[in-house]
Amino acid sequence: MKLRYQIDTITKIGTGYLQMTSNNGYTNKEMLHFIRVEVQELHKRIDFLHEKINKSPTRGEIVGWLVGLSSTAAFINTIM
Repeated sequence: MKLRYQIDTITKIGTGYLQMTSNNGYTNKEMLHFIRVEVQELHKRIDFLHEKINKSPTRGEIVGWLVGLSSTAAFINTIM
């Protein structure tokens, strides 16, 4: 996903102060706020997808349970 706002060039003025020179009408603080909001939205989307994936058992888990059950049934069948 591309960021909606692009900073063309950043120049350093003084000691540690940055100034945007792209003349898009936004200050550094506003641009950082836009970026922070978009990153938060991406984190929410990632969390949603992570929860969605973890709700259902994976193929490996299902196969593991089937192998466990079949080996238990085979063991019980051998004992009796």
